[in-house]
Amino acid sequence: MERKLEDVAILPPKTEEYIPIDEISDKQQEIYQSIYEDDSLTGLQKIQRLQQALINPSIFDKSLEPTSPKFEKLDEIVNGAITRGEKIVIYSPMFKGGVINTLTKKYRSFGAVYMDGSNLKTRDKVIEKFQKNPNARVMVMNKVGGEGIPLTAANNLVFLWEPFSPGDKRQVIGRVWRPGQKKPVRVYTLNVNNTIDDGIREFLKKKKVAIEYVEKGLPLTEEQKSLLSAGNENILEKWLRINRRYLYTPSQITGQLINRTKGKPEERVVKTLNGKFGEHLAKCLSESWEDSILENCANVYSTLFKTLEQKVGRFDKIVDIASGFGGLSHSLQRRGIYNVDADKHHFNSPYASKENTNLVGKMTELPIKENESFDFALCSMALDILPSTSVESGRARAIAETNRVLRNGGYYIFTIPGPTAPDNDEKIREGMQKLGFEVVPELTGFVKSKDKKINSNLYFLTAKKISNVSDMRLEFLADNFKFNDSKTSKEKGNAQRRRGKATEFEFIRQDGSSEDLTYALQKFLEERR
Repeated sequence: MERKLEDVAILPPKTEEYIPIDEISDKQQEIYQSIYEDDSLTGLQKIQRLQQALINPSIFDKSLEPTSPKFEKLDEIVNGAITRGEKIVIYSPMFKGGVINTLTKKYRSFGAVYMDGSNLKTRDKVIEKFQKNPNARVMVMNKVGGEGIPLTAANNLVFLWEPFSPGDKRQVIGRVWRPGQKKPVRVYTLNVNNTIDDGIREFLKKKKVAIEYVEKGLPLTEEQKSLLSAGNENILEKWLRINRRYLYTPSQITGQLINRTKGKPEERVVKTLNGKFGEHLAKCLSESWEDSILENCANVYSTLFKTLEQKVGRFDKIVDIASGFGGLSHSLQRRGIYNVDADKHHFNSPYASKENTNLVGKMTELPIKENESFDFALCSMALDILPSTSVESGRARAIAETNRVLRNGGYYIFTIPGPTAPDNDEKIREGMQKLGFEVVPELTGFVKSKDKKINSNLYFLTAKKISNVSDMRLEFLADNFKFNDSKTSKEKGNAQRRRGKATEFEFIRQDGSSEDLTYALQKFLEERR
């Protein structure tokens, strides 16, 4: 039997109000955006930092004053309560630094007291002072103050942002609105529109409905089951990952979806891409293309392509393997290219061109019958998805398939994220030689953007076909194409830290020296003539 507090106790009226904030300063927006685009952060790290940026951007930029539209709205509410002769509790679930200590100092003239993990031993004295001392008119507290304590001296409560569960919020309200409270209670929640605040608020609405369904014995949807299946923080992060505009950029969602296919047999990946997963991935890739790691990668491989054409003549027959919507065609603005991708939904993208030959198929089994007929092949940001073990030598098989369709003297470029590539690529080069390719050293290696804010980091290998692949057992080449595992890749950083169009790049050579990409390509042309 459900028993609500208001049904069993005589309580004064309670009103709850969301205080919308439509704008933040340009500098605050810049800080917020940089966190939003930072691919190095985990979901929960990003949630917390976005919240911090909304409340006090000086946490991230010490040159700024500790102020924000949230603090300004809070000032209005606090001053209103003090003018009415009332007390107020300010609740921040976390963030002592830059929030609880800042506000305690800010409202010192109102006798502000605080309660967080640092003063648990004196908690009872703090509560008694707030409850009985008329000069202590402001209480600033975090989650440790949410359980079992009476704060009925206050009849105003401000949430700087939403707790991660409806139960947590109800518990905090219960510190003020409880037996012993004599005055009407006002509850305020500050909300910056079109930010993570909206995401958390929408999440809580859906979770509250799911809880009501359970209480009433109604059947749950799959989403509702998910919302109730684990800890609040983990479920919040998972939900926000799907509802990407709140926490992740479309580019980051694209990367997360692609990561879910890594290391799996290609046959299984193809089946997955055939449904909603593939449709979602194709949509995200199109939405995220501009200023993403994929577009910056395309800027480089299209430049390498043009350089090769400048040296050896025009490539008439071209295949883009794992093409997406047709990245090479889009970057070069050239039609007639063969695009091959396992996700059929890419070819419905607004970037796709019907003037190309768009084929649905696997990297390890290209849907192309013409042997030794193509002048150029590209496989960008996809080879690392395939497994490379003695059981599943997908990468070696994919390169052997590329060899099959290329003519002798044809060129092949593959790219992978920089953190995925081993620092020493000698084994990769040996594997390419065994598969009938001669690596072009001048056009092979790590390529990084000179703009350190964007921080693009990619690995490019350029090779020329010199012979057909013999009937060797490709599983013996699995070790040649072992890239860094996910843990090592994560330690080495991201392929791109922030969104942005990179215009200048440099080769990082094996000895650690750097060479401007434009200069390296010019030198390549001159040396090969």
